[in-house]
Amino acid sequence: MSTLKMKTLLASYLMTTLITVTIPLSSSCAKELLTENSKVWLKGIGPITVGMSILEAEQAGGIEFEEGYRKGDCVFLSPKEQPKNINFMALNGKIVSVHIYAPSLITTKSGIGIDSTEAQLKAAYPERIQFQDTVISEGDEFKIFAFVPKDAGDKDYRLFFTLHLGKIQDFAAGKMPQVKDRC
Repeated sequence: MSTLKMKTLLASYLMTTLITVTIPLSSSCAKELLTENSKVWLKGIGPITVGMSILEAEQAGGIEFEEGYRKGDCVFLSPKEQPKNINFMALNGKIVSVHIYAPSLITTKSGIGIDSTEAQLKAAYPERIQFQDTVISEGDEFKIFAFVPKDAGDKDYRLFFTLHLGKIQDFAAGKMPQVKDRC
């Protein structure tokens, strides 16, 4: 066997070995799944985005939904397993919003979550938080705030935060008007 042929075979073997060893160790190939570590943003949570079909959302998040409240073409869905205290609202088979309820460890990309204070909310989103409404329910007062994006491409999306006694009790992200009106 010629020296050139041996060098070519050796180089080929080394490259194959290097690739075989390197690829499994690479974390960039790992699929992001929906977990309590997933972050909420204007257009979804973790791997699940507004506009996905219900099946696409299940596949993207590595979850299976169970159906909850339904009103016409609008349905609330929640993961059968983990994470808990999260609902997705779908309209005509497409995800339009995500809702997080107490208790939950899920936060926004800016670190705001259940039990964050009004001051923390305003500090995380300077000049983007707008007071929306005060709601009285069973004698308790709830304040509703919205994160209003400044980018024109995001004008149809909002993050809503419900506060009771100065702390966030639930929050939602998604497309207007569904994220606000909840069907």
